Amino acid sequence: MHARLVTFFTGAVDELRAAYKKSEGAPSNCAGSLRERGVRRAIEHSLPGIVRLYEGEIIDRAGGQSGQLDGILVHATGSALATDADDSRIVLAEGAVAVVESKSSLDSQWSQVRATWDKLKRLRRKKGFGGAIPFVVVGRQGWKTGEPIADHVHGLLKPFEEEFPTEFAPPVLVVQLEPPIVGLALWEEGANAVVHLNVAAHTFEEEHRWQALAQAWRVLTQMAMAREADPIAIPWNEYLA
Repeated sequence: MHARLVTFFTGAVDELRAAYKKSEGAPSNCAGSLRERGVRRAIEHSLPGIVRLYEGEIIDRAGGQSGQLDGILVHATGSALATDADDSRIVLAEGAVAVVESKSSLDSQWSQVRATWDKLKRLRRKKGFGGAIPFVVVGRQGWKTGEPIADHVHGLLKPFEEEFPTEFAPPVLVVQLEPPIVGLALWEEGANAVVHLNVAAHTFEEEHRWQALAQAWRVLTQMAMAREADPIAIPWNEYLA
């Protein structure tokens, strides 16, 4: 890792930890807003210009609706409707690159993460865009090792595979700041071109805490760049008919 990136992401992690710290003791709605703004500041300005980060909801052409989401990474040519710059957005699913959820304590608030996932996993982008929408969870604290995080990511994906056996589950990324742990589920091509779902979690020493946000930046940037070559073909008739 380049030394300059180490210092940058170390500072970014420390700033994000401070944002979570400032939210302690605040009313739940205020605490949530402080956390969400901290996460947004930590990642949105470092992502490629082809994506934007909004709060709001996602709808799909089948009538699905996500409910309010902390953050939605939207392709620059996707639709994110609002009548004012500060309003929550209504995002058409085809433009959604990923959803970002922010929690102070992953272990005690995982039921809320699962509730968001239960709504999100039913939304679909038009075929050709990967179908289901990737999910990113950022938390301050939670588990001491990576194993429980990997188990909980499996716990999200297993019901998806059971409910939608003919579809590929979307990537899921979980980032914990204290201690720094990153869990990631991605489809990978193995021997004989057999595609399999790989779930892995890595725990980092405190001096390498920068890895938490560096890995999140890498994954989100790769998601954004993978969409760069895809024209956003919104099926207008299905939304507006």
